[in-house]
This record gives sequence, structure tokens and C-alpha cells, in this order.
Amino acid sequence: MEWGARILRRFVSRLRQPGESGNVATIFALSLPIVVGGAGLGIETSYWYYSSLKLQAVADAAAYAGALEKVSGSDTPKIVSAATASATTNGWGPSAGTIEVFSPPSAGPNVGKKAVEVVVHQNLDRFFTSIFTQNAVGAQARAVALITDASKACILTVDPSA
Repeated sequence: MEWGARILRRFVSRLRQPGESGNVATIFALSLPIVVGGAGLGIETSYWYYSSLKLQAVADAAAYAGALEKVSGSDTPKIVSAATASATTNGWGPSAGTIEVFSPPSAGPNVGKKAVEVVVHQNLDRFFTSIFTQNAVGAQARAVALITDASKACILTVDPSA
């Protein structure tokens, strides 16, 4: 037992001595997994954030397309179809998740108003964190396009005979 402790003390004292060869390589080798793990986690969370921003843009465009369809007097199936087509055009795919379209919205301050609500769900991939868990990372984006009635336009003419 004393022999093992003596070897450990020698190893630690050699690490402490400046100018000895191998110290930097040993410290680098011990700290490299921590640095690589931190970089991997940072890149993955950045990817999740970017994906959620992209998903929000898809929901915004889909809500707008549904509202345009509602303004033209279309029924609910056509509104849902327009919103889904817009989401697909903007990079969302049915294999990636689900889309829900409500007209009027189901929740929030615009319930019962002339509006179209779109909720897009998507499961994001795991890369580095799949080491720790296999559960999917769920992302959701919600957008509401409110339709307001236009005000009466006023025409100002300069020519009295016009």
C-alpha cells in the first residue's frame, strides 16, 4: 500500500515541477474532453435555437396564408389547406411534425375574433446530447393573423370638377 502511495506522490510532484517534459500534454489530454463536450453542447443548443426561429417563421407565414384565404371568403378546409401549403413551401414537412389550424383561434386574446391561428410542432434531432438521453426535443411555434376591417377611404381632390 505504501508503495502505491509513493508512486502517486511522485507522479503528482512531477506534474508540479515546471519545465518537465509531458506536463502540457498530460493537462491537455485531461482537459480536452471537457472542452470538446462544452463546444458540442453549445453547437447543439445553437442548432435548437435556430430551428425554433425557423419554425416560428413557418408558423407566421402559414397564419398569414390562412388569413388571406379567410378574407377571400373560403371555408375552413380551404383555410387549413392554404396554411399547410404555405408551411410546406417554407421548409416544414409533414414528416417533421404536426400543424394545427384554428379559425377562430382556440386560445389567447383573439378568441372569437376574425383571425387564423396556426400551431406548428416539430421534433428536433439530438446529436451530442444523445449520449445522455434519447428523448426527442420538442419545438413549438404559434402564430395568429388577425383580420381587421378596413377603414373607409377618404379621397381628397384638388380639382373641383373632378
